[in-house]
Amino acid sequence: MVNKVKQKLKNGEVSFGSWISLRCTDATELLSNLGFDWLLLDCEHTPINVEGAQELLQAMNGTDCVPMMRVPWNDLVWIKKALDIGIWGLLIPQVNNREEAMKAVSATKYPPQGTRGVGPRRAALYGLKREEYFARANDDVLVMVQIEHIDGVKNLREICTTKGVDVIFVGPNDLAASQGLIGQPNHPQNLKLIDEIIAVCKELGVPLGTISSGPEEAMKLAKQGFQFISIGSDIAFMQSAARNALAKVKQAT
Repeated sequence: MVNKVKQKLKNGEVSFGSWISLRCTDATELLSNLGFDWLLLDCEHTPINVEGAQELLQAMNGTDCVPMMRVPWNDLVWIKKALDIGIWGLLIPQVNNREEAMKAVSATKYPPQGTRGVGPRRAALYGLKREEYFARANDDVLVMVQIEHIDGVKNLREICTTKGVDVIFVGPNDLAASQGLIGQPNHPQNLKLIDEIIAVCKELGVPLGTISSGPEEAMKLAKQGFQFISIGSDIAFMQSAARNALAKVKQAT
């Protein structure tokens, strides 16, 4: 499988996806068939482990929706396991300098470009597509580093120019928290910092990613230059639909 999301980003196009926070194969299977460019399994802030993640990937079989994962940390072991079960895009939290960016990239690449161990397992269809996988893995895996701390912003240029970093992903909530503004992602001070990130990434030609609160904000972000945008999550879609349905029947009775 050619990573169509990586190709879209290289072509300057926008990709839209959804966060996966529930270990529910039915929900993931449904969302992967709706036309999203990608689904991102959040293994940082949810109970989803590697075994659960593989089950969710298997639920996506037969679709052209690209499977992504946010790993819990910039950790070689977690990154290796994520790739070996068939993940094609990684979001790495709290990357704050060039050294951490290089560490993240290295963990995703087979030698001599990196330090990834050889044992692709499910990613290579249990050996049936081993040579094909080796031929494209280093180029096709999407590496996104999350800028979610003021230190990362200070070192943004060196992170952006680290070879192998494909996307700078803005984490507005943690970025605000790192400035003493916890729970205030829309504070003017935080928004000003995000504008600085946008300006640097545009100057250096590095694609930007982030989350949105829904379709309206997603379209606004796309106009600002973001190319990798989450427009919701499994749990948010369920909550919104249930709340709206309940409000309508209560209002009518």
